Amino acid sequence: MFGPARAPLGVPATILAMMIVLESGWLFGVPRALARAASGGKTSEVNVEDDGITVKSGRNTQFLPWKVFSAVWIYDSFVILPVGRFVVSRFIWIPRAGMSSEVLEALESARDRLSSSR
Repeated sequence: MFGPARAPLGVPATILAMMIVLESGWLFGVPRALARAASGGKTSEVNVEDDGITVKSGRNTQFLPWKVFSAVWIYDSFVILPVGRFVVSRFIWIPRAGMSSEVLEALESARDRLSSSR
C-alpha cells in the first residue's frame, strides 16, 4: 500500500489536493477576513459614481477611478473594493446597511465592467 512504487502517483496527487485546499481557502476566506479587519472604527463617507468612487474621511477627500480597483466583491452585508492587483491590506470596505438601490446598481455595473475588462 505504501512505498516507493506508489510515490510517482501519490506525491503529485497530494500536492494537487493541497493546492486545491489552499486556493479555495484564499478565494472564500480572504474577503471575509479583510472585512472583519476593516470594521474597526473608521468612519467615512463614500459616493459612488459612474467613473469612480469618492471617499471622504474627516477633511481628506480622495477620488479613485474604477481602473484603480482589481475587483468589486459584493456580499450580503458588505462590499469590498481591493486596490491594485495584489490585495494585502489596501482595500475599501463598504457596509450594505442602508445602501440605496442606486448605489448597489452602480457597484454591480462597476463589477461587471471590471470583470469584462480582464
